[in-house]
Amino acid sequence: MATLSTCTPRGLASYKFWDDSDEIVWPETASLPPPPPQVVAPVEQEPWASKPWKELQARTDTKVKRAAEAAREHLLGGVYAHLPHSELDWSLDGVYTCRVVGLPCYGKSGVRLMQALIKHLNNQTHLKHEAEIAVAWVEPPSSSSQPSPSLHQPPTPIAPAAETEFMEVDERVGSRKSHRHLVFCCYC
Repeated sequence: MATLSTCTPRGLASYKFWDDSDEIVWPETASLPPPPPQVVAPVEQEPWASKPWKELQARTDTKVKRAAEAAREHLLGGVYAHLPHSELDWSLDGVYTCRVVGLPCYGKSGVRLMQALIKHLNNQTHLKHEAEIAVAWVEPPSSSSQPSPSLHQPPTPIAPAAETEFMEVDERVGSRKSHRHLVFCCYC
């Protein structure tokens, strides 16, 4: 069995750490602060309490539909990510429903697995539809000799605006002769 022992330097054993002649004055116990006043919310009738239940049901149904659409978009957004230009209808029920508006398969759910839906969305019909919409977003090239405003690119760290210009390709760029097209030149 171990015995607890303390070691004190010589002379410290007889040293008193306090003065017996001083009277110890204990502070009086402070009273507890008064409790904060209770804040009571005014009791008012809820605004929905006076509405008819059919109106409340209609509002709730609308909120549930919006939440379901947001959940479908969150769940399936990655599956439709390769179709950025296509219009998608997230209000359609079902997980495996084709949501691409404007196609014959819109609203149909002929598949029962996520992999089958992914395969369906990557078929030629969907990809061709996406390409047609993407082409419609691009404006046709201008027939004038001046570069069209759509060709102007915003400045980048590699090509700041002051160092960027358009030029005819008939001019020499460095030591190369180019064909007759408009090109984007950067003097960095």
